[in-house]
Amino acid sequence: MDEDLLRTVHEVARQKNVSLNEFVADALREAAADALMEGIEMEQVPSTFMLKLMELVPTERMAELAKWSTFNFSRRFVWQIFKELSSDTLIKGYEVLAKKYKNFFSFEHYMDGSDHVLRILHSRGQKWSVYYAESMRSAFKDLLGVEIEVKWGANEVVGRFAEHNTATAKGRQVPQIAE
Repeated sequence: MDEDLLRTVHEVARQKNVSLNEFVADALREAAADALMEGIEMEQVPSTFMLKLMELVPTERMAELAKWSTFNFSRRFVWQIFKELSSDTLIKGYEVLAKKYKNFFSFEHYMDGSDHVLRILHSRGQKWSVYYAESMRSAFKDLLGVEIEVKWGANEVVGRFAEHNTATAKGRQVPQIAE
């Protein structure tokens, strides 16, 4: 890096109260996510178009759409970025997507004793909560076999699972999931 860029990166990392390494890794992960999204046949569509599509899908079909999305997008997305499927990489995947789609949702992760608590906040109502809740449940339960309790309200989804209840898939190929 040239010296001006390095100074800027140091300053931004200091302002964000993170290490230079963490800041650069996050920036590279976000850039990689953008590049990978292009490679998994994602189209850039206006948010108003997405909102209209979700409006037209009946609430009773949201869980089905979320599960389909998890198997056909989330699994490949996390695998291509991190080269493993684990509770840690799923959480990191949510963090990457929350940064990219900050107009749609925010994501929080924290520990409560030995439990992981995942929280998605949005302002899109019940239908979106159903979608986010089933996406979370499907990602952890169906992809990893992790028992996760998921609760949702009109604009919030909260998932909770025990630290000892985790699994990891590593290797060169995206694990095939019986659908």
